[in-house]
Amino acid sequence: MVRKLARTWQHRISTFRIGTIHIFLSNMVDSSELVIKLDQFLKWQALVQTGGEAKMLILSGEVLVNGEVETRRGRKLVTGDRVSLYDQTVIVQLNESSF
Repeated sequence: MVRKLARTWQHRISTFRIGTIHIFLSNMVDSSELVIKLDQFLKWQALVQTGGEAKMLILSGEVLVNGEVETRRGRKLVTGDRVSLYDQTVIVQLNESSF
């Protein structure tokens, strides 16, 4: 019984460690690659006036990213992505001074 319990805890600890490492590695981002969320980008570029307007347009499928309909507000954009809304297309250009 004690051995079984010890193995169970050992398994939980190793799973936790692996999970922690996975989370840590997945959160590591190359510092040279800047990102901005789609809804924030639409506001920043004055394509919409409010976050609510951005949300409605994105969820309704009115916004294209790189020629494809994007319905995720949190879609991360990087330099070079093309964002289209109605008849306007804006190419994402991010640098340190953008923020």
